Amino acid sequence: MYNILAVVIAINIFWVINTPVLPFIDLPFRLAESRIVKEFANSDFLYQKYYSIPSYLKSNTLHTYFCSSGIFGDVETANKIYYILYIPLLPLSVIILIRKLKGNIFYSLLSVLFLVNHNVHWGFTGYTMSVPVLFLIFGFYYEYLISNKHKYLFIIFIFWLLLFFLHFQSVLFAFLMFFVLSLVFCPRKLITGMMLSVPVLLLMYHSYSLDSGSYSTLPYLFDYYCSYFISSILKRIQIFFILDNFFLFEKLKGIIYALFFTLNISVLFIYAVFKLNKKDINTGFRYFFVLIGVSAACYILLPDNINGQNVIYERYSVIVFILMIVIISASVRYQRDNLIQILIVVSCLIHSAVINDYMLDFKSNTSGFNADMLPAKSGKTLAGIIFDNEFRGRKVFTHFPMYYTVWKNGITVGIVDYRFGLIKRDISKDELQVYIEWNDFQIDYGDYYKKMNYLLVRSYSPRELKNFRLVNNSGEWCLFENNFP
Repeated sequence: MYNILAVVIAINIFWVINTPVLPFIDLPFRLAESRIVKEFANSDFLYQKYYSIPSYLKSNTLHTYFCSSGIFGDVETANKIYYILYIPLLPLSVIILIRKLKGNIFYSLLSVLFLVNHNVHWGFTGYTMSVPVLFLIFGFYYEYLISNKHKYLFIIFIFWLLLFFLHFQSVLFAFLMFFVLSLVFCPRKLITGMMLSVPVLLLMYHSYSLDSGSYSTLPYLFDYYCSYFISSILKRIQIFFILDNFFLFEKLKGIIYALFFTLNISVLFIYAVFKLNKKDINTGFRYFFVLIGVSAACYILLPDNINGQNVIYERYSVIVFILMIVIISASVRYQRDNLIQILIVVSCLIHSAVINDYMLDFKSNTSGFNADMLPAKSGKTLAGIIFDNEFRGRKVFTHFPMYYTVWKNGITVGIVDYRFGLIKRDISKDELQVYIEWNDFQIDYGDYYKKMNYLLVRSYSPRELKNFRLVNNSGEWCLFENNFP
C-alpha cells in the first residue's frame, strides 16, 4: 500500500512543481502578503509608505511567515515547498486516524480524492494545511481522552498554537471538538483542557481585537439566523456532494465527476454503519461518530460568511468525507477484497491524472502571463480589471494583479482592505483605491483608478480605458499606463 501511496503522492507533487502559477483563487494575495513582509523594512521599495503591519502576532499567518522567512529562497519557491509538504501529510494523517480505529489503512488512499478540495481551490493556504493538522489533533485527543495517555496533553497544546497561526477558524473548531469529546468521554479532563487553552485564547483575543474595528459580528449573526439560515439549508445539502471536486471540469461534467466519488463514499459509509452490530460499536467507533457529528453540525449550522470573512461552512465538507473514509476502513478491516482495492487504486490514479490535466491546461492558459507583462519598476501603483475571470467555469484570476507585488515589489490595490489581513492600509483610499474584486461593467474604471500608474486588464476583446493607454499585451492580458502619471 505504501508503494502505491508514494506513486500517487509523486504524481501530485509533479503538478505543484510543473505549474508556474497555481489556479488557487486567493493564493496571489497570500504570496503578495509574504513578499511585503519579507521586504517591508527595505527602503528600496515603497511598502512603508502605503502599508502598515499593526502586529505580527496574528492568526492566519503561518503560510506568510513560512514563505517570507528566506529559508527557502523566494516566496514562490517556499510556497511550492509548502504544498509539497501538504500533499503527503493529508493521507498520512488519515492513516494515523485509521490506525486508532484499527481499520484497513488501504482505504487511506481515498483521501487523495480530496487533495485539491474546496479550501485548496480557493487558495486558503492556512486552512488547507490545517485540515491534516486537525486530523493529527483528533488522533492526539483520542490518546488523551480514550487511551488516557496524559503526555499527549502537552502535544495538544503545541498543536493548538500551530493551528492558531494556521487559521483562526480551525483552532476554534479544535476547541469545540475537544469540549464535546471531553463531555462525552471524560468530563473530568475538561477543566484541565480549558486551563491549558487559556494562552491560546488570549492570543485569539489579541488577534481578533486588532480587526474588530466598526464590524458588528453578533448583530450580523442574529439577523442571519433569523432571516436567511432556514432558506440556506437546502443549498447546503445540494452542494455538499460536489464542493470538493466540481471545479475540475466545466458545468455539468464537473458536477457529475464530483458526485461520482462522494456518492460512492456516502453509500459505502451508510453500508458500513448498518453493517455494524451493537457489539462492534466500541468506544473507538463512538469517538469517530462524534467527530463526524460535530463536523457535520458545523457544516449545517455555521453561516456562509460574517463581516469580513467568507466561505465558512463550506470548509467542513472535506473533513466530513474523510472521517467517513476512516469509519469505512474499520468496517472492512478483516476483508481482503482485491476488486475493491483495485478500484481504489484506479480511482486515485485517474483522479491524480485529472488534476494534472487541469493544471497543464491552466499552465497553457496562462502562458502569456509572466513578469515581462508587468511594469519594469517597483515604485509604481497597479490595479487589476478582470473582465474575463473564468477558467473552466470558475473565477480564478481575481487576485492575479498582485503578482506585480510578488515579482516586482510593486504596490497593488486589494491587499489592504480585508478585515483579518496582516497588511493594513497606511494611505487614503483616494490615493490607493479599494480593489473591485468582482467585476462591475457599469463602473468607469479609467476614472475610478485615475490615480493608479498602471492597470492590468484581462479581456478577450480589445478595450479602451479613459486616462490610460495600452503599453503591453500578451494573449488575454493587457497593461495600460496612466496618461497623466
